Amino acid sequence: MRLAIATVRRRWAGLAGLFVALSLGIALLSAACTVYASGLPAVPERYASADAVVRAPFVEDESGYPVYRHWRFEEARHLADRLAAVPGVTDAVPDPLFYAQPVLGGVPQDLGDAATEYGRAWSSAALGGYRLASGTAPAAEREAVVSTDTGLAAGTRVSVLTAAGPVEWTVTGTVEAPGVYVPDAVAARLAGGVRVIGLRVTPSFDASAVAGLVGEADVLTGDRRSRLEPEHEARLRWIGAQLVIALTGLAAFTTVFVVASTFALNVTQRRREIGLLRAVGATPGQVRRTLLGEAFGVWVPATVTGLLLGLPLAYALAALMRAGGIERHDFAVRLLAWPFGLAAGIGLAVALAGVWLAARRGSRVPPLDALRDAAVDRRPMTRTRWAAGLLCVAGGVAIVLSAAALPEDETTTIVLYSAMLLIVGATLLAPVLVGPVVRVVTRPFVGTRGATGLLVREGTRTAVRRVASTAAPVLVTVGFTALFVGQVDMILDASGRANAADVRAAAVVVPAEGTPGLSDAAVAAAGGGASLLSTTAVATPAGAQPVAADVAGADAATLARVGRPAGLAADEILVAGGVEGPGWPVGATVEFSFRDGATVSLRVAAVLDDAPAPVLLRRDVVRAHDPNALTSIVYVPDAGARATPGARVLTPLEYGRSVDAREGELVRIFLALLLTVGTGYTGIAIANTLLMSAAGRRREYAVLRLSGASVGQVLRVVAAEAVIVVGIGGALGLAVAAAALQGMRTGIAEEVGFTPPLSVPWGAVAAVVAVSLVLAVPASVIPAWRAGRAG
Repeated sequence: MRLAIATVRRRWAGLAGLFVALSLGIALLSAACTVYASGLPAVPERYASADAVVRAPFVEDESGYPVYRHWRFEEARHLADRLAAVPGVTDAVPDPLFYAQPVLGGVPQDLGDAATEYGRAWSSAALGGYRLASGTAPAAEREAVVSTDTGLAAGTRVSVLTAAGPVEWTVTGTVEAPGVYVPDAVAARLAGGVRVIGLRVTPSFDASAVAGLVGEADVLTGDRRSRLEPEHEARLRWIGAQLVIALTGLAAFTTVFVVASTFALNVTQRRREIGLLRAVGATPGQVRRTLLGEAFGVWVPATVTGLLLGLPLAYALAALMRAGGIERHDFAVRLLAWPFGLAAGIGLAVALAGVWLAARRGSRVPPLDALRDAAVDRRPMTRTRWAAGLLCVAGGVAIVLSAAALPEDETTTIVLYSAMLLIVGATLLAPVLVGPVVRVVTRPFVGTRGATGLLVREGTRTAVRRVASTAAPVLVTVGFTALFVGQVDMILDASGRANAADVRAAAVVVPAEGTPGLSDAAVAAAGGGASLLSTTAVATPAGAQPVAADVAGADAATLARVGRPAGLAADEILVAGGVEGPGWPVGATVEFSFRDGATVSLRVAAVLDDAPAPVLLRRDVVRAHDPNALTSIVYVPDAGARATPGARVLTPLEYGRSVDAREGELVRIFLALLLTVGTGYTGIAIANTLLMSAAGRRREYAVLRLSGASVGQVLRVVAAEAVIVVGIGGALGLAVAAAALQGMRTGIAEEVGFTPPLSVPWGAVAAVVAVSLVLAVPASVIPAWRAGRAG
């Protein structure tokens, strides 16, 4: 270990690339882990001042989200009065939530799914600690307090979208909090039911005293109140978590690649030094431990630097996620110890893993062979590298060629694995490909334009490991960039066309951007057509456990489409058959607990093979039990539909492309962040490798100068080498990605029934190559220029 530390001190310039690679990797890991830890469920802002909350009983749906058995408002009010009488409870407030979306300047305020719970009773404002910023509390039927974010002042009129349609309310006051607040009686009518009662308590409060009064309901205190996180925020947090997990994987994967290639070059440049150690009696194990000790010696300062860089990087990443809509607007970084400790531990594992192969190979070099002073790579490919590279390429090609025979629902995922195999294989086999590619590229310049072309050709051919080490990060980044972006583009295009093909209407009416659904008024303005009014309920079949059920209210046009032109009785339901259906037989009686708190028994009238929802009721029945239910789409048989506030009219193709537009936008933001990090890492890795190799090429530059080459000629040779190296990496990465994309194209065609155009993201690939060139050329030219001046 002392020898390793001494070597690190003496050869610090040669290990600078390893230090930078590790520092950046640990910075990315610590930032990603910190953001992930910060994204854990938090207590909703609207319950920040509620010391405890009681939530209604619920069952979980297939995704793990709760579907509540709501209390009727009168029932919740009565329970709140009983809770307020419990010792230690100073106040108990029911919190009815309803759909309310202010229309500002003729356009609904962009609230997204948050609008479904934006309306609240004024009494529940106290649960969030909210106070009036101006004006007075609402008291009459058409009065409301609105957020200061709207820019409205007390005394003005505001149009608010509700489930029934737009209504005009008078603003009596403003509050520095999100929401539209109305008198309790109005909120009770608009919400239908209540699922949360907030409690204000004293220090002597005992939760067990409340538990006996609420039955199956939960009493949540402290951090357990985070279980009331809205579903749309939980989904958003899940997306953010996927991003940081992917960032962590990318950071670890890229760091291993960069550290391995950087240290491999470092070991290659130290062949004489290793040979001397072997000549004086050092065993391969001792050499290997020395090299691993050097990696550990670099890891210590790299960890300190990386953790210091990771903190501001975490804040920057959080800001980007908020701006891109991947996290909620109030998302903030929380500083915890474990993300930094985990990043340091992963950094050490990555450093040792990346160095191990190079150390193992370097320790086996015979002493006399290592003492030979030659710049030529005598054996750039080992048997193990040949075997691993060929195996990866063969496996990747085999999967691509068999894409058409793979299961339809697994094709894209399996082909993605093949792309990873091809990228790894191409990276391992890069030294084999360098010579042929260089000969082809430099052929027009050899013998026709002086010695520059000849020097470039021979210099790259005799240092294939250096060239491969520099080209590897370009290959990986270009390959993954073309693969991921191209895959997303093809899937979205195919999905849009498939969605459009399923539309049997002249036009469709859908919610406007930032609006969660269509009101009854918007459906009526569509001029007729088939539609579904969506809600959820807790269903309890006879003799079975309660389950969450997706329920839809069907109008006459929809019932006619599914073979029920005579309609349904108020106590009848239609259920879907097959795997998507609940499995209830015809004639079965099922109890449904709806959002208004009512429990009714309904009979299965028929089981449908092509039902548009798991459970179908009459539209008026759903509306009676859920005042907040919204319609997602109206299929209009002619082109006479008109748009209203919160609604837009689309052609089938426009609709097909809009279905996955939000998901596509999030995926593109996701990819942009990943590829930005990957491209930056690639550029730094290239610069590190070239700067490290410059120290070992001083004699080469001196020989060129002594042979009569001018400084300009030396610089042109070096710059040309850098361009060729980046070009080789880019070409190999693009070739690998194109092969995998062709396999994915075949798989997508099998799934949707038609072949989408092959999408190659030339712009993204060009950006990666450009960044690589911008860093590679100066990293090669500047050391050569300094060496030339010194000579």
